Order: sequence, then C-alpha cells, then structure tokens
Amino acid sequence: MDAFKAAWENQVRILTDAVDDITTIDDFLAVSESHILEDVKTCVRAINEGDPDTLDRIAGAIRGRSSRVCHVVAAEMDNYEPCVYTDRVLEAVKVLRDQVLPNFAQRVDVAVEGLTNSAAGGGGNSRGKDVDENEFVDASHLVYDGVREIRMAVLMNKADDELDPDDVLMDEYHTLEMRSKSSAHTVDTTIDEYPGVSGITTARDAMRNLSEEDKEKIATQ
Repeated sequence: MDAFKAAWENQVRILTDAVDDITTIDDFLAVSESHILEDVKTCVRAINEGDPDTLDRIAGAIRGRSSRVCHVVAAEMDNYEPCVYTDRVLEAVKVLRDQVLPNFAQRVDVAVEGLTNSAAGGGGNSRGKDVDENEFVDASHLVYDGVREIRMAVLMNKADDELDPDDVLMDEYHTLEMRSKSSAHTVDTTIDEYPGVSGITTARDAMRNLSEEDKEKIATQ
C-alpha cells in the first residue's frame, strides 16, 4: 500500500510539473483566482445551509490553491534578478502566506466548530450563534484579494501590448493605472511642420485631410 501511495504521489508530481511547463504564469494565476472566487461563494453557501463538512472541505481547497499560488510565484521570481519588481511581487506573496491565510484558517476553524455544535444541538441548518458569517466573508475576500494582488503585481512587468485583454479587463483599476503610468512616461516629440495651420501638424495629417479626388491626383503623379 505504501509503495502504491509513493508511486501515485510521484506520478502526480510529474503530471503537475508537465502542466506547469506548458502553462504561463499569467494563465495559472487567472485560473487560480477564478477558482478561489467560486470556492469562496461555495463556503458562504455552506455556512448559510449549516453544512460544516462542505465548508471544511472547500476552505481546505482555498488554502491549497492559495499556497500553490505562493509557491509557484515565488519560484517564478527566481528567474529574475532582484529588483523593485520582484520585491513587490514577493511582498504580495508574503502578505498572503504569512498574514491572510493564517487568519482565514482561524476563521474557518471557528465557523466549522460553530456549525458542528449547532448541528449537534439539534439546530438543523441554523448557522448557530457562534458563527459570524460577516467575519468569515471578510476573511475569505482577503484571500481572494491577496491572490489578485499577486497577479496584478506579476502583470506589472508586462508591457501593454503583451497583456491578455481578458486579464486586463478583469481589473479596471489596473488598466487605468497601466495607462496613466504609460502616459506619464511618454514625451511628445512631434515637430509641428505646419505651425500656421490649425489641426495639422505633420504631412501625414495633411494627407489625411485631403479629399479622395486630391489623393488620386497625387497618386497618379
């Protein structure tokens, strides 16, 4: 049995490594974030339905996904020279791993215990007075926000034309931030070739304002 377990775990590691090799860090983080959000919703439903088993199981999945995000991103940063970018990403990883996840685990234990006690006391699907749903929801959203912060920090090293439009659209604030930073570092070096003509700066602008007939005349010359 132990030999079978060891062989199975080894095959799982091989499969995981193979998937990691063909999956970009951006895609991995986007998928992980989406799954965690769905898991959070499932946990909240489990509390409302007084289901401690589902809550404990799905909360464990959230911790597992989040821990893997931290591990994969930290390993990815090893491919870069230490800089402001890597410091920012690793700081986001540290916050999630050392602060957010322990707090989440504590809230899960309290919620599971409260639901279990309520069920044992014949409370049916009542959440029980020991379960503070708002505190659990806050702790869950902190996990989701922590993973999101890591993904945004990773994406900050990408140029605008390298970003997946779907990834950028998932965070409007990030989009605006990227655009503002881009515009802040852009210097207008265009020389006004027609200073006396309003609305026309270069020959390209002048051509754009010509009628189709004039453009055809120029093309035939």
